[in-house]
Amino acid sequence: MEDYKTTLTAEPFLYNETKIIGKLLLEGEEPSILKKRNVKENIIHYKRPKSIIRVNSAIFKRLGTFNDKQLAFFVNEDLQQSKYILVYAIMKTDKIVNDFIREVYYNKLLIDDVEIKQYEVEKWFQSKYKISEYLNQKSDSTKIKLKQVLMQIMVASGLVKKVK
Repeated sequence: MEDYKTTLTAEPFLYNETKIIGKLLLEGEEPSILKKRNVKENIIHYKRPKSIIRVNSAIFKRLGTFNDKQLAFFVNEDLQQSKYILVYAIMKTDKIVNDFIREVYYNKLLIDDVEIKQYEVEKWFQSKYKISEYLNQKSDSTKIKLKQVLMQIMVASGLVKKVK
């Protein structure tokens, strides 16, 4: 069984940044050249230039899951549809997001209740700590950050609404 990773803690939704790179790829730019160019020129206008290498990796990994048709769909569709296809790419590249959407979100959809409560997130993660020694051994701050980023992706994608 593939184990979980915690790279998600440094890989938020990155919608605008991914869209910029996606457009350039669709226009025919070479991925390896574009990746280097983004690091050098900050094409994505990332707020923390020191973090470009890390987010660059996530962006290209996610875009690498698309075939030409999916890339065109991501770049050209309306905002909400485009966000959904980015979630699809994140699901393909991150096991935690994939499993959470399949095991929690999907079940909520079946009962027409997409409000995800804090205790449901906690319960799901607790079950993962039991089966993943890697996750279980992470620091409390890493576990908190992982939950935060996961839920930020769910909210930013429009899959769930933030409730105070």
